[in-house]
Amino acid sequence: MSVPPPGQVPGDGPAPRDAPPPGYGAGPGYGAGPGYGAGPGYGPAPGYGAGPGYGPAPGYGPGPGYGPAPGYGPPGAWPPGYGPPPGWVPVRPTSTLAIVALVCVAVAPPVGIVLAYLARRETHPVTGTRSGRELAAVALWVNVGLTGLLLLMVLSVLAQLLGVVATTLPVLLGGQG
Repeated sequence: MSVPPPGQVPGDGPAPRDAPPPGYGAGPGYGAGPGYGAGPGYGPAPGYGAGPGYGPAPGYGPGPGYGPAPGYGPPGAWPPGYGPPPGWVPVRPTSTLAIVALVCVAVAPPVGIVLAYLARRETHPVTGTRSGRELAAVALWVNVGLTGLLLLMVLSVLAQLLGVVATTLPVLLGGQG
């Protein structure tokens, strides 16, 4: 005699694959619960549509637009009778010219020199309207340094070209090399 697979009592036969595991499902004598499914004499629920047409109440039109509450100024303003705390200084925005001058370090250093100079004027401590004076100073010096290196490279290339021309021109003209 063979040994049945685990979970099967000898003599039951093979368990169907779609059957629920033992101990689950509806018990003996229990059917579907009350209130479930379609009741007697009821059809499917009607579709939900728009209800009967109700308009605005008679004598009332649309409400007025809502404005700011009375007694308040624009957003960010101090309330009437109050001011900023002692020692409070408004923050000036950073100079866009200084930022662009610093970006010109990687793109076009000679243009960055001009922009950094204009940014230094815009960020003057007394007459300036923007912050970022240190940023403009860094942009100015870095752009000046890179423009100097660029000029040295151009001059060295020109010197090499002049040296090549000086050595090959007499040979091309038929003279002694």
